[in-house]
Amino acid sequence: MSSRLALVISTDPLTAALLGLLLQVEQVPAVYHASGAEPLLAEFDRVRPTVVLVDIDHPDGFSEAFTSHAQSAGARVIVYSPARLTDEVRDRAVARGLGWFGLPTVRTTFAAAIEGRAG
Repeated sequence: MSSRLALVISTDPLTAALLGLLLQVEQVPAVYHASGAEPLLAEFDRVRPTVVLVDIDHPDGFSEAFTSHAQSAGARVIVYSPARLTDEVRDRAVARGLGWFGLPTVRTTFAAAIEGRAG
């Protein structure tokens, strides 16, 4: 059994659901951030995920305060975007020292990203 747990932060519920299915294939349970239900930092501290998937268009999720907090707690922060070009996602991730993957993605690329082998 895996000790990994992912927190999915998305501006698009369908994208979040599809990422959840990819996580399920990789045997990584997922929790989905519901905007407005709980402040993101409080949810992160309560859930204590090992992996955080962040839509770069989510204003709280892609904030420097949140990504720094998650990284300092030991979580692997990986960014993506359902609306932006892969080059932009990569450039913004690299500039902040974050993992990344482009959409659409394939299973091997996704698995490498959540395991820290790419991006």
